[in-house]
Amino acid sequence: MLPSGQLPGGEPGRRAGSRLAAARRHATAILRSRRVLAPGLTLAIVAAALPIGASPANAAIEPVTPPHAIEVFPAIDMVGAAGFDDPFVVEVWRDGVKVGTSGEPVETDLLELNHDGPPCWSGTTPDIMAGDQIRVITDASDPADPVGEFMTVADLDAETPELVALDADGVANDIVMRGRALTDDGTAPLPIARMAAEIVQPAFRDSSQGWDRRAIGAAPGGQLPAGDTVFDQDDSGVLAYDPVGPANPDGSRWTATWKNLPAELGELALTGEHTIQAWERDDPGGEGVGLTIMDAEDASGPGTGCPAASADAVTDSSHRHVNLAAEAAGGDLVLSGTAYNAAAVNISIDDADGSSADAVTVEAAVNQPAATTATSVPVPGRHQTWTARVPMAALTGGDLADGDLTVAGTYDRVVEERVEVTPDPATPDDPASTLVTYSHTAQPISGRAMVIGKDLVAPQPPTVFPPGGVYYGAQTVTATADDAAMETIRYAVGGAAAAEPTAASPVLPTPYTVSSSQQLKVAAYDRAGNRSGTVTQAYDMRQLGVPGAPGRPTGVAGNGSVRVSWTPPADTGGHPITAYAVRAFDSAGRIVRSTEVAASTTTTALGALSNGRGYTVDVRALNAVGTGVPSVRSVTLVPRTEFVAPRLAAGSPGANASAVAQGANVMARFTEPVSGVNTATMRLVRAGTTTAVRATVSYNAAKRTATLNPVSPLARDARYTVLLTGGIRDAAGNALAATSWSFTTGPRPALSARTPGPGATNVRRGTAVAATFTEAVSGVGGATVRLTRAASGAPVAATLAYNPRTRTVTVNPYGGSTTVLAARTTYRVTVTSGVRDAAGNPMSTTSWTFTTGTR
Repeated sequence: MLPSGQLPGGEPGRRAGSRLAAARRHATAILRSRRVLAPGLTLAIVAAALPIGASPANAAIEPVTPPHAIEVFPAIDMVGAAGFDDPFVVEVWRDGVKVGTSGEPVETDLLELNHDGPPCWSGTTPDIMAGDQIRVITDASDPADPVGEFMTVADLDAETPELVALDADGVANDIVMRGRALTDDGTAPLPIARMAAEIVQPAFRDSSQGWDRRAIGAAPGGQLPAGDTVFDQDDSGVLAYDPVGPANPDGSRWTATWKNLPAELGELALTGEHTIQAWERDDPGGEGVGLTIMDAEDASGPGTGCPAASADAVTDSSHRHVNLAAEAAGGDLVLSGTAYNAAAVNISIDDADGSSADAVTVEAAVNQPAATTATSVPVPGRHQTWTARVPMAALTGGDLADGDLTVAGTYDRVVEERVEVTPDPATPDDPASTLVTYSHTAQPISGRAMVIGKDLVAPQPPTVFPPGGVYYGAQTVTATADDAAMETIRYAVGGAAAAEPTAASPVLPTPYTVSSSQQLKVAAYDRAGNRSGTVTQAYDMRQLGVPGAPGRPTGVAGNGSVRVSWTPPADTGGHPITAYAVRAFDSAGRIVRSTEVAASTTTTALGALSNGRGYTVDVRALNAVGTGVPSVRSVTLVPRTEFVAPRLAAGSPGANASAVAQGANVMARFTEPVSGVNTATMRLVRAGTTTAVRATVSYNAAKRTATLNPVSPLARDARYTVLLTGGIRDAAGNALAATSWSFTTGPRPALSARTPGPGATNVRRGTAVAATFTEAVSGVGGATVRLTRAASGAPVAATLAYNPRTRTVTVNPYGGSTTVLAARTTYRVTVTSGVRDAAGNPMSTTSWTFTTGTR
């Protein structure tokens, strides 16, 4: 054991030595001071084994109060106790089960367990966790009602600090340390007033600043110094909780800040020890008792020479994230971990919705599970490993919400009790008659959990600015993720065939400088490994120069002139376009006209051209460097004096004609002579298709008539459309406006049978009138099928019925027992054109007569 205030000769493997040496200086002050930074306790003790058992039902154990003190360093499984006058034992309890003990009672003012070596915990080193209860038992004479004091381990976490610039001057001379602090049940942040942060660095005293102290602390509250405030050794940092938000939903994230450290001290602070401390409570006198200290650099486990840790923990998972790839692959999520003296291990995976109803539970396979049978001798505890398999479908297809999934274990730890059977009353003085057995009972406790992520939603593709295109100088490119806090943008770059970015690709720098032609591909990856689609941007980096070629001009011929239009060049040469130069060429390729127009227009007219002669036109763009590349020349444009376009004078079959013969030709007569009539400019297309009917097309110039003759008869009862295009032109080159019309082929529906037949005589007055059609029809009704007296035309009341299966209409003029038709009278049956087939072809109106007899 080192003298008070002396540091160990070497740096301990778990970085506890320098802190504990400093703590030794404060061992007394912890009992008298409201706030002490980095307190600690040191004393040696000979460990002795004690049974580990269940919690007494009526334990007379109170919260620790001055002058007593308990400190715990959970990350290194260390506990210190001070100020207890009676012999005592230190115990660790979890979920009502004793999971660690210091052994036989010891009488001392100051006890420290597992400070990088002996004194050690007895039997096994407890894996101390947040929420565990540290008990100092001062009287265990009644095992059912021991006397002592306790504290509960706070849920603390500290991260290695950073040296940053918090002021506008950009000087990185501010230390920022972060972490979290929760009550032992994990439901709320710890009161900030009972916390402090500290950076321990003995080298502070050897710095050029001439300090006489080895640590700087951060107390809750207060204001951050201004940017120009000089830091000195008496200044402390400021500790506060971060605002509640997406990154801090429960308000448990804290930040400790030390402003304006000299560069030398800032670098030293980064290499020191970084702790967060929390007092369990304040007593009425204002003295802190029950202290949890967490060091960002601590490594858990037993000290040198101490027994192995009794770790109950989930230690590994085959998938750190339940993501889209894992969902697609299926299989099992394989979990593994450690246990101590467990009869069974049960694993649950739950989301953060506050309800365990949707949790997925499995039983783990334990290596050498502990037995619960009674024995005649004590059974040493055993360190175990376990594995558990969870079907991926249970995690992706169940009710677990996306977000953090907590993988937690329930460990049925076997606790051992020594049981003595009373000696035989007949031989009370015979020790051999006393029977000693050891009972073993499995009692559930919790252990260290693991958090894995679940995310089954792919990120949105990043937004890249500026987009790809032609540029004449280096571009500063930024890519923005849809959720910058949760997603990382990775990239690949190359030529036209740049590889796709993968999860192993580098992170896109911010900003990313593009100074040469390249294809940039980016994709966003979220923390679960899900990938967005790829965004590809091609950057064409060019040197400054003359403009590229404008778009090919198009033109309209006029009387002795042409008007042309074009589109600006894609490549401006890096300078604004100042003008356009337009030239007209004759058929021999000679320039006959030229003009220059302002950059604000992309159309102009060239006059003084000869009607009837063909001309082509090109355009060049001008900028500050010079005249650019000429465009492709236009098609030949012919100025003319006549501007009336030809039109369709008549078409056969006519528009909406019906019952057209299947072998009919299609003809089109124009208002003036035309040219360009062929199978490309005159087509026949069946409705619902785009393929032209195979046909020959001819043109009779004398009659100004084009004829389309189908190679095969047209389909029955089909709709066809005739299409005429602007490729048909008159002698002056005026184009026919696109023209179309439609018709329907036949045949018309007709009657295949009639009863009574036409001209029938002596028809029995009770005979029904019927007519059968040649095909299925519609429109059959009283308005289209009529029975009248032939002489007067007076209608005869009748009942009409149509049977679509037999295509037969029946007219029944008889009702009840009364005969309606008169004797020796001529009647007429008429079927009108209102009856149509499925293609809409109307029936030709048909009528016939018959004459009744006397019966």
